[in-house]
Amino acid sequence: MEADLKHLWEYSLPRVRASEEEVIQAEKQLGFRLPESYRTFLLAADGWPNFYHDVAIFSTRDLVGGPLYDSARIPLDLPECVAALARDGAIAEDQFIVAASELDEDVFLMGKPGTATRAKPPGTPTVR
Repeated sequence: MEADLKHLWEYSLPRVRASEEEVIQAEKQLGFRLPESYRTFLLAADGWPNFYHDVAIFSTRDLVGGPLYDSARIPLDLPECVAALARDGAIAEDQFIVAASELDEDVFLMGKPGTATRAKPPGTPTVR
């Protein structure tokens, strides 16, 4: 933040933590239990706008819908994105969105629990 002398980016703190009930409600809507690492994050901070530049880490509400979710879904539904995930050994339906850029098409995914992804060879670029 101190290095951003021209104030190009907005900065914020994480949101106030989600309750266990909010996490459970999001899981019910999603149809699966969130990975423990993400559950732990949500119970400490219910999302984080501007986590890195214009990237927002999703809250329990963002996980199940809303403007940021809707815009992040668009590139993931494109056949070329599904194919790129498959080339990286991921099945699109086995992923869910955990963060997205508010200005660009950057989308960050996490695998649903119980799904397998084959290991990529070292040096292989990651689709995000």
